[in-house]
Parts: sequence; C-alpha cells; structure tokens
Amino acid sequence: MKNELTLQRSAAYVSVGMMFVKRLSSCCHSLIGRLAAYYSSVLGQQVTLRQTFLLLNAQAAFLFTVFPVDCSFVLRLLCVVWLVSALLKCRNSGL
Repeated sequence: MKNELTLQRSAAYVSVGMMFVKRLSSCCHSLIGRLAAYYSSVLGQQVTLRQTFLLLNAQAAFLFTVFPVDCSFVLRLLCVVWLVSALLKCRNSGL
C-alpha cells in the first residue's frame, strides 16, 4: 500500500511539473513573439521567430565582442569570430 501512495504522489509531482513547464513555455513564446513584432516594426518587414533568435544571437555576440575590455587576445578573437558568424547567419536568413 505504501508503494502505491508513493507512486501516486510522484505522478502528481510530475503533473505539476509538466504544467509549470507548459506555462513557462507559453510565457517565453509570447515574449519572443512580442520581440519579433518589435523587430518587424523597426525593420519594416515580417520577422519570424527563428530570425528573432538570430538577431538576439548577433546582439549577444556584439556585446561580448565590444564590452570585455580586459580580456585576452584569444578570447577577443573568438568573440569576433562569433560575431561574424552571427551576422552571416542573419544575412543568409534574409535580414
């Protein structure tokens, strides 16, 4: 009997966890959708969710390339490679 109660309790935890993941996913999807709408209004063309992620990647690469002033040369070179790669991906996606 005790094992059955444990299984039922763990199934309830899994159910609550799945509901949390679904809510979190829905919230993130709506935020990314709003960001895509913002990018669409700024760029004057329709921006998909994939293109939104590519733009976010390019922005992050730019920040990591420009702001770390006291990093080693190798790290800065890796950030520049990341930035160039992100910009090429944006260009190939039609942005």
